Amino acid sequence: MRETGKEANQLIDNAPEQLRLCFKLALLEREWAGLVDKEFAARSCLESCRLEEDAAVITVCAKDAACAAAMNFIKARLQRTISGYLAIPVSRVEIKVGKITRLSNVKQPLPAWQRRAPLVIGEEDARRELEFTSAFVEDEELAAALARLKALAGKKSSRG
Repeated sequence: MRETGKEANQLIDNAPEQLRLCFKLALLEREWAGLVDKEFAARSCLESCRLEEDAAVITVCAKDAACAAAMNFIKARLQRTISGYLAIPVSRVEIKVGKITRLSNVKQPLPAWQRRAPLVIGEEDARRELEFTSAFVEDEELAAALARLKALAGKKSSRG
């Protein structure tokens, strides 16, 4: 398993039990290839984890029926491995055929040259919109919020 850093480990240790389990599940998904054979890792993924009384039920999604059948042969070993990794009892591992999705994959941020600067509303724009909005809205706070929103929308639409 990759190192997550000392600060992250301290945060995890102090987190509530449910949050620790969520983090461990994310790590399990990330380290899936290290826990199962490369062939299975390429053709399967974790789909869900359900807590029942004092044990977890893990659902694994296999790409095709052949992979699901092969994974059924290693189901007991997979259950022990996952249980040890999560440090909680796993009552069963369910294997089903379906689409392989990697839920935790997050898109990388755009390079700096493709990012846009944040929209900033000037006081003059907000004041101009407030004069227009306050004619229709009696509540001053609501009128100011609507004026800022209208100024922001106008600026965004002119940006293209």
